[in-house]
Formats: sequence, C-alpha cells, structure tokens
Amino acid sequence: ALLDVFRCGEKLGQLLISVPALCELAAIKNTQGRIHQAEELIAKAYHLMAERNALNMRVRCSFEFGLSDLLRERNQLDAALEHAVTGIEHRERAGGYMVIGDLALLRALQARGDIEGAMKALRNAENSGVRLDALLWAGGESKLFAERCCRGRRAVYLEFDVERTDRYGRLLAYVWLCLLYTS
Repeated sequence: ALLDVFRCGEKLGQLLISVPALCELAAIKNTQGRIHQAEELIAKAYHLMAERNALNMRVRCSFEFGLSDLLRERNQLDAALEHAVTGIEHRERAGGYMVIGDLALLRALQARGDIEGAMKALRNAENSGVRLDALLWAGGESKLFAERCCRGRRAVYLEFDVERTDRYGRLLAYVWLCLLYTS
C-alpha cells in the first residue's frame, strides 16, 4: 500500500506524499533487518527532494527522522541524534507536529545511553496530544494477528532473507501458511 501511495504522490508531483511514503517503507525494511533496502529508499527520498530543490521544505522532516532511525540501526549514534534534531528543527520552522520526530529522538538518545534525555523526548511526545498507547498497541496487535493466522496449521514455512536475525537476535522471516482444503 505504501508503494502505491509513493507512486500516487510521484504522479501528482506531491513530495509531501511521496517522500513520507518512501521513509515509511524504509522504516519497515529497517525493522525487517533489510538495511540495504532501507538505505536505498532513504537515498531515493533524498534525491527526490534534491531534484525539486525541496531540502529546506517541510517534507524534510520525514526524511531526517527516517535517516535517524536508519543510522541508529547501523549504530552510528551521533549521526542518528544529529538527524533527529535536524528533523525536529525543520518541523518547528515549518509548523505542525509529527510525534515520529520525538520518537526518533527518543530512540537515538536511548541508544546512546542518555536515559534522562530520552525521558524528556517521551514527555514531549506525550504532551503533543497524540496517543502513544495507540502507536505502541499496533505492534502487539500485529503479533496477535500472526498468532491467529498460524493457529491450527499443519505446516508453516519460513523464508529467510539475507539476514536471519536482527541486532536483538530476533528471527526475521516471511511466514508462509499452507491452507489445507478437505472435502
């Protein structure tokens, strides 16, 4: 669906649609441990902005937050923090609010061991009025969905990508379910 959103934004010439879609796709690839694919998507977002002289526009926020998370995953923590801060600065200049920026900042600070700074970023996000519990709930809901799909199956196949685990040792795989029909 995000790829369709990107294509639609590109067709309409709307960077505020296409760049965030690319950055969200990069975040998904990053979470899946597909760091190289995430890098390609972030690079594509940058090139779209550069081609249209949009590096100082509001759309830059999404790019900076996406790049921050990618750099954090690569353990480039100083650069991750710098890009999260840059994204927040662009957000403040452009007006509006995106909680994802505070979360990128929180994750970069936490990874650097700055728990006090991370807690401050969390308080800022909580004060935004955006329900963080709804954001966090989505991960738990995804897990429940996967468990419901796999329950009662005789065969579940796992297809691994280049990296079998993420940096926390969690297994990364596509799950293929066999549907057995009997008459």
